[in-house]
Amino acid sequence: RALFDDRLAHQLAHARAASTSLALLYLDLDGFKNVNDTLGHPAGDELIRQVGTRLAALVRSTDLVARVGGDEFAIIQCDIEGPAEAEILCMRIVEEIILPIDIAGTQARVGVSIGIAMGPADAGERTELARKADIALYEAKSAGKGRYTFFAEGMDASLRRRKEIETGLRTALDTGSGLE
Repeated sequence: RALFDDRLAHQLAHARAASTSLALLYLDLDGFKNVNDTLGHPAGDELIRQVGTRLAALVRSTDLVARVGGDEFAIIQCDIEGPAEAEILCMRIVEEIILPIDIAGTQARVGVSIGIAMGPADAGERTELARKADIALYEAKSAGKGRYTFFAEGMDASLRRRKEIETGLRTALDTGSGLE
C-alpha cells in the first residue's frame, strides 16, 4: 500500500508537469464473499491471486496494479490521453474477470465493479483522487455491480447528503426526538 501511495503521488505530479492524465481505478470483486463462504478461505486466497494475475496481464508495464484490501484492487493507468483509454481498460477488465476461475477443480465465478477518477482533472492530490475513485466505486456497486463508473461532482454532493441524513437519523434514534 505504501508503494501504491508513493507511486500515485509521483504519477500525479508527473501528469501535472507533462500535461497528461492518469486514471485511478478502484476495483471490488462482486460475489467474492460467496466464494469464501462456499469454498473456504484458501479458495478465496487463490481467487485473489488469480484475479491479480489477470489484472496484471491487462495493463501496460508502466501501469501499477495493487491489492489495497480484502477483495479490493487499485490500478494506476499512467500517461493516458483521456477517459476513453480508461474506459477501454475497464471494459476489458469486466470481460476478463467474469470468466470462470479454476480453483482446485471447481469453477468459481465473480464479477467486478470499478470506480474511476481522472487525475489531475478530478483531483491533483492523491488522497482526494483516491476518495473520488472510491465514491465512483460505491456508485458502480449501487447501480447493479458488474460495471464501471467515472467520478462526477454530483456524486460527492449526493454522498454528503446521505451522510447528513444518516447522522440525523442516528441522533434522533439516540435522543428519542426529531422523528414524527
